[in-house]
Amino acid sequence: MVKRSIATALVLIFLVATIGAVLATVYAYQQPMETTETTTRATYSQRGQYTYIAELVNNTIYNTTILRPGDGVIWEPILSHLSISFDYSFASTPAPTNSSFTGYVQVKMNSQKWVKTLSPEEAMNWLGTDTSALNFTVSVNSTMLRELFEVIDDETASSSSNYNITISPYIFQRATVAGDPIYEVFKPEVIIMFRSDQGRFLDVSPLSSVNQQSITETVTVKNAQAETFRMAALAGVVISGIALAISLFLLLRSKAGEAVRSIDRIISPHKDIIVDTAQVPPVTKTVVETSSIDDLVRTAEVLARPIMHAVAGNEHTFFILDGETKYQYKAIS
Repeated sequence: MVKRSIATALVLIFLVATIGAVLATVYAYQQPMETTETTTRATYSQRGQYTYIAELVNNTIYNTTILRPGDGVIWEPILSHLSISFDYSFASTPAPTNSSFTGYVQVKMNSQKWVKTLSPEEAMNWLGTDTSALNFTVSVNSTMLRELFEVIDDETASSSSNYNITISPYIFQRATVAGDPIYEVFKPEVIIMFRSDQGRFLDVSPLSSVNQQSITETVTVKNAQAETFRMAALAGVVISGIALAISLFLLLRSKAGEAVRSIDRIISPHKDIIVDTAQVPPVTKTVVETSSIDDLVRTAEVLARPIMHAVAGNEHTFFILDGETKYQYKAIS
């Protein structure tokens, strides 16, 4: 029979193993069984690029009569003419098929108090801009436009130090990229600002607008590692649980064996005066509890009476009857 100390050690070992297996199982079931992976199949971009040439009268500040983007401030008193051009391009990887685009141009002018949308005829007459063409040009005559701003200010009984002309191309791009049809609306607008708050000058921005997109594909992938982990964790719970149950059984069995041996040790030295009985110990007027079996044996020798042994479940009662007095000692197996 397995010793109680060994059985106890086994119970502790397999209890810790079972708890660890349960925690591992909880963790395993928190891991996703499927993951999603996103890959880029294609990329494409739309670019709207503005550039300008400012023609100046003879001047001292620049010592040149031509300004391009980045060359300096376009001071209005020395500006003779400003020409702005626009270019649109579409590119993709892999290269597109069936690429085409359409669109139109909208032109607005505004102050801090009013807004005016130009008709195609006004855009052509005042700015030289064909609103039906996407690769267009804008011709800016600042003197003529200032006069136009003043006319509208008079009509609205207002005045402003700053005026804007906003050029807004609306481009509708269609193409097939990597086998997928695409449709994009692109609006790369530019603002021509007439400023008078820090000297009279023109500012043209933004000069570049880009719309970058990608075509992605998302696939679901089974997490084989997580599935294996779950199975291993469950197997660990089962195995450690069985081992824990067996070790508990061995521990209980060892305790029961020790209890039986304990009763045997009580009876064996005094078997000549101990008599087993199936009767329940009778109720007497007086009950004297002894602290040990040896005390009960000495009492039996004095009274010259046998010791009766009754068993009820795991409770063993050793007793002596002397009239209405009962001397007894109880032990648990």
